[in-house]
Amino acid sequence: MLDEYQTVKPYLWGDFYPLTECNTATDRMLAYQLDRPDLARGVIFAFRRQDCEMDCFSVTPELEKGVRYVFEEIEGGAPAYVTGGEAFEIAIAEKRGSRLILYRKDLWASTALASSSWRQEVTKENKCRP
Repeated sequence: MLDEYQTVKPYLWGDFYPLTECNTATDRMLAYQLDRPDLARGVIFAFRRQDCEMDCFSVTPELEKGVRYVFEEIEGGAPAYVTGGEAFEIAIAEKRGSRLILYRKDLWASTALASSSWRQEVTKENKCRP
């Protein structure tokens, strides 16, 4: 847990953006973003509360529109690529679970690279059901 704190520490001074409605209801998801434009990086914290029946939801992070970003779970796994202004789906299987997602501007992406066939696509269809 200390390692996770050290990883997100630089973002705690970032711009705060609520990605869901801010409330204390135990049957809702909660997500917020801390963005560091000066670093071209940030973090998304997402939580599934104990009475929440949904296991996924979509958010649209505050990112530079049209720019490609690399999203990575703090616990590892394959990265996802998201273009600023597009929705991003977050799945949390367990009630009282959470996800910690780091992102950075993909400085190597060009328009041609961003649209190439090898790029991992973030799902465009909404698979989340209330």
